[in-house]
Amino acid sequence: MNERVETKGCNMTKLRSILIVDNENDQLEMIKDMVACFGFSATTTDSSYEALKIVEKKSFSLILMDLIMNDIDGTELCEIIKEIRPKTRVYAMSGHLKLFRSDRLSRAGFDGILQKPFTMEELNAVLVGVV
Repeated sequence: MNERVETKGCNMTKLRSILIVDNENDQLEMIKDMVACFGFSATTTDSSYEALKIVEKKSFSLILMDLIMNDIDGTELCEIIKEIRPKTRVYAMSGHLKLFRSDRLSRAGFDGILQKPFTMEELNAVLVGVV
C-alpha cells in the first residue's frame, strides 16, 4: 500500500525508497524534501559507517551519496556498497567534482553524477530512471 506524504507544499504518493548520504545536515534535509516532492521516501545519514549498516539491512531503489565525507570517502563507500548490493543504483553528488577523476568514479561503480547545486529538473531526470 502506498503512503501519502506532504512535505513543504508537495503532496505525492511514496513510490520508492532512497538513501541519502551527506556529511552536511542542511543538504540532507533539503535533498530529502526534494525527493519527497517526486513521491520518494528517503532515509538519511551523515555517516558513511552508518550508511553501510543501513544498506546491510535494507535495499533501496537509489543511493545519492556525497563524495566528500568525514569517515569513508564516497568512492570507497560506493565500492563497498556495490559489493553488498551490486544492483543498487548509486549516484555521486558533489560541488567539487573537479577533485575527482571521472575514471575513478566509474571504477568505484557510480551509476551517475549530480553536480551540486542541482535543480529539481536534474534530480527528476535521475529519479525517472529509477521508477
